[in-house]
Amino acid sequence: MIKIIYIDNHSISRKGFKSIFKESKEIEIIGSFKDFEKAKETLNKKIAEVVVITINQKYLNSFSLIKNIMKIDSNINLLVFGDYNHKNKIKYIKYGAKGFISKESGIRELKNAVYNLYTGKFYNSEYKNSNKSLSTKTISKQKNLSKREKEVLKYLFKGERNKLIADRLKINPKTVNTYKTRALSKLKVKELSNAYALINSNS
Repeated sequence: MIKIIYIDNHSISRKGFKSIFKESKEIEIIGSFKDFEKAKETLNKKIAEVVVITINQKYLNSFSLIKNIMKIDSNINLLVFGDYNHKNKIKYIKYGAKGFISKESGIRELKNAVYNLYTGKFYNSEYKNSNKSLSTKTISKQKNLSKREKEVLKYLFKGERNKLIADRLKINPKTVNTYKTRALSKLKVKELSNAYALINSNS
């Protein structure tokens, strides 16, 4: 059984999430909590294999939540679920997130995301390709990337804009986008967050 802890500040959402896996023979909800403090005792037991957190920017400091969870268990598989800000994906990954799934996803995809994280794969429900999961075991992290492509990705991962990167590297801003497109193509991903996860996971 894959043991899951679920953290969400809405009572109805917690009850709904628990009901999804109520009859499951493969996934067990060992705790459903409204915040980190409530979940802390169960997290400290280190028996959970996946932690699912709902990000709601209005009521929750998501970065603090992830950091606190990682302080207890830096190896936990953390799935971000809900109203996350797409611009913050790389930041979430830097703090320890291993996957993303939106509230528009169905139950089957939610279960699939849990299975992927459990088996060590990064998962992104917004990655509209046949391969939403990324395994660093099967794809070379920086396959065929040129020095310039690596440099461009490094600055993009920091959140820098094309104009600033172009000034740093003394190239045209349009060329920055060309290097980015080439790099993502070589890595077989479409989003920067996927590229970041692929290059930095298990590094």
